[in-house]
Amino acid sequence: MVEDPICDFCSSSEVRWLYPAQSFSGTLIGIGDHEVKTQEFNSIGGWAACNVCHDLIELQDIEGLITRALELHSVPRSQMNTLRSAMRDYHSTFWETKGVPEAFVG
Repeated sequence: MVEDPICDFCSSSEVRWLYPAQSFSGTLIGIGDHEVKTQEFNSIGGWAACNVCHDLIELQDIEGLITRALELHSVPRSQMNTLRSAMRDYHSTFWETKGVPEAFVG
């Protein structure tokens, strides 16, 4: 069963754009239950985006994109800086390899 796509930046179900990007793997570092946790991840192929995140991407507003995701996920202020840094690292390969977006028809 294929799940409905979500925005890879803010998790909105209103996906309207697909950005081609190279696949990559890494380790995401974050905070959970008052301790630092790591998680291995794989990003396979392109990234989906809603209209709001697409606009931020086209403006190259990396910090605005990260702020949107953190606010929509109700991240506690005490974890904001650590997660902001982790997201900046995680998104860096997307920014380095993203292609021209295509409208999503789904």
